[in-house]
Amino acid sequence: MSGMTMLDYVRECPVRLNENVRRRGELCGALAERYRAAVAAGNASMRLVACGSSYHACRAMQPFMEHVLSVRVDVVTPGSYVRYGAATPPAFEVMVSQSGSSTNIIAALDTASGLGHETIVLTGNVEADVREHADTVVDYGVGVETVGFVTVGLVTLMEFLALFALTCAEGMGAITADALGRWMAELEAAAALHGALATRMEEVFTADELSFLSPGPTFVLGDGPNYATALEGALKIQETLKVPAITYEPEEFIHGPNMQLTPAYTVFVIDTDAAPGRAFDIWRAVREVTDRAFLVSTRPSEGARIIAAEGHAVSELISPIALVAPFQYLCARAMAELDCEDEHPLMRRFERIVSSKTEAYRREHDA
Repeated sequence: MSGMTMLDYVRECPVRLNENVRRRGELCGALAERYRAAVAAGNASMRLVACGSSYHACRAMQPFMEHVLSVRVDVVTPGSYVRYGAATPPAFEVMVSQSGSSTNIIAALDTASGLGHETIVLTGNVEADVREHADTVVDYGVGVETVGFVTVGLVTLMEFLALFALTCAEGMGAITADALGRWMAELEAAAALHGALATRMEEVFTADELSFLSPGPTFVLGDGPNYATALEGALKIQETLKVPAITYEPEEFIHGPNMQLTPAYTVFVIDTDAAPGRAFDIWRAVREVTDRAFLVSTRPSEGARIIAAEGHAVSELISPIALVAPFQYLCARAMAELDCEDEHPLMRRFERIVSSKTEAYRREHDA
């Protein structure tokens, strides 16, 4: 895997997703046992603590987990947890750090430990610094991802959370065998759709290189589970292309933020409606102002600025696993062609004052 680029990892996502579906018991079994024990002790609700792309993955799967388990699932940032954790009601807590070296997750783990809570962390590196701060360290199946702009780590975390919820429900007799089988098939379909949408994004990018290779202010619009997809899309655009990108629900966008639109803006509208509806109309309206308006849809559609795929359909509850693909492909390719992976040189001063990663992580990656 050495020498892998972000684009390589985008293409690897469907492969890893399918592998992890087959590894459901291995990946999720032990953690599901812990959750069942928590339920038996009267702690059925969940609290997921995560930051950045991991936070977006948790937010994306929150509705699915609540649907399958019929319990409340809260998603909070580690900063909020450190400040207000003592005031939160009891819950089964799981924290997430793909690198295993996130300083804010380590602070949250230490806060939880100080409150007498069991500390569980999901990570892609079980040998990283978090192991010294958690009671239980769980590998969620990302494998090794050496590029810092999270791709495989995001979608495998989404899928892990879905698989975990299904495994818990199965163990507690809260889901029928037929329903479990349908959801497992949906997850496989989401993996296929991820690959199909990445391929479609490649076609759209190639046909309209001028828009994507001259990045500027960007809006990414989504709602429901895909508000988290919009958050992730905007984050990736900011990280890789170094331009402002803002997230709104479509209805919030048309209540003020849309007034700043000019032909220089790029807008992505995520649409999971079964038939053209409000999101589609907002996309059409944006096109009256800027040619850089793109529809990302689970509904098979055709058009120069429509990113969709024929023959693939998935439930809205798991659609973020697939709908993040166009943003991943866009950012990976544009970053490579524009050669803009590196930050401004003055960012070194920023990193000397405050860093999101532990000293051990920085030493390893600066070597």
